Amino acid sequence: MATIEQLAARLEALEARIGPAPQAVPPVTIGELTDVPAPGSPIASQWAQEVSHRVIQRFANKAALDAWAAGNGAMAITLDNGVLYKRVTGGWSRFTSISGAAVGIGGSPVAGMVTIATITIPSDPGSRAGVLSAHCMLGVGAGGGDFQLLLDGSIQVTWRLLANQQQVAALTAHVNNITPGVAHTVTTRCTQPVTTYADGTFNQVGYSVTASI
Repeated sequence: MATIEQLAARLEALEARIGPAPQAVPPVTIGELTDVPAPGSPIASQWAQEVSHRVIQRFANKAALDAWAAGNGAMAITLDNGVLYKRVTGGWSRFTSISGAAVGIGGSPVAGMVTIATITIPSDPGSRAGVLSAHCMLGVGAGGGDFQLLLDGSIQVTWRLLANQQQVAALTAHVNNITPGVAHTVTTRCTQPVTTYADGTFNQVGYSVTASI
């Protein structure tokens, strides 16, 4: 059996041939990641915790996701609908847009102000921007009027309606800095006498309203 001295001599000879054994290097920090294993160092248990909070986690649904109180900036996806989320101060914010639409044909001749359609967009805690659009076929009486597109009661764009004509109006609005954390309503309406032609034959309104926020 080799003695300790002989083994030490063999190890010294081996190191001379291949170089000294690598020494453990303390973990390093990269960005917000700490405990990043450096070459030749062991992988500490903290590293797995650091990484797990910075990869896209999978959850069965939104209810399961809401049970995870992750730090801001964490990412997750819900498998039931494939929606990607980012954690912000107020909760989980959707990366994909939230959309709504309303279409229809109807409405008897009416004067004054009439709301043609309203859609509701659910609340989201993140900062959002959106595109709103409305198309409508109208028969307008002698007074003319305005066709308007509103977000949360605030007029975004107006189309002037000509008097005594049947016409198609189209509106589009790009809205930035939409208030987070509350539901939103998108409304299209006509103001002033939106009535039939003088002969009273036009009595329908066709409309399409969409929003993506």
